[in-house]
Amino acid sequence: MRGATNGTFFNKNNSLTEGKFWLRLNSEYNTNNIFAVDYTSGALDSFDNYDSKAIGMGSDGFYTLADAQKLIIQGKASFDIDDVVPVGSKHFQNGNFTIALVQKEGVFNNGQAIYLHDKVTGTYTDLQNGAYTFTANAGESNNRFEIVYKLNVLATAEAQKDTFEVYRDGQDFVVRNNKNIEKIEIFDAAGRKIQTINGNSKLIHVQLTSKGVYILKALSEGKEYTKKLIK
Repeated sequence: MRGATNGTFFNKNNSLTEGKFWLRLNSEYNTNNIFAVDYTSGALDSFDNYDSKAIGMGSDGFYTLADAQKLIIQGKASFDIDDVVPVGSKHFQNGNFTIALVQKEGVFNNGQAIYLHDKVTGTYTDLQNGAYTFTANAGESNNRFEIVYKLNVLATAEAQKDTFEVYRDGQDFVVRNNKNIEKIEIFDAAGRKIQTINGNSKLIHVQLTSKGVYILKALSEGKEYTKKLIK
């Protein structure tokens, strides 16, 4: 139908109050899980008909939480920059894992940050700028991660802390920090030192030829870091 008055065109991709994003969790043993958070008119922040439960979760899982319900799609009321979204994850085995932003709509197309807060490491990562890689043991946790949309004074200070991490790159491991790494030592499961790498770089590749469990110790500007590696 046509009318004589001018209509108003609404494009969800440019909305300031509505928006949706999808995050994906990948493991080094080739599993991936996705959840979505959807800020939309009519939805509530509590569990309601706009939400989809994470039913029949497999060996690995990735979900948000509302009223203790595990969700793969969470509908929420109009976007509020002060909102906090609890995130849970489940891992079949120890390893390195990566969380990445895979799609976005609405307010998140307009430059709105999506910070992943890792409460274990005390770091905040804007997933709009890149993925986050972390190490975790087998099992399930629903209190390690949360999504926030702004950094307060405390969060800003935490975000400026060391960003030491170790992740897989093919058959190798990559050690990265925001400060130069002077030395890396690798120990086998029996505690024997099997490798020493002397470097002065923020990014160092480590090659391990045999399968097994190893301990990596790194020295960076007087601070020592320890990580368990599984080849």
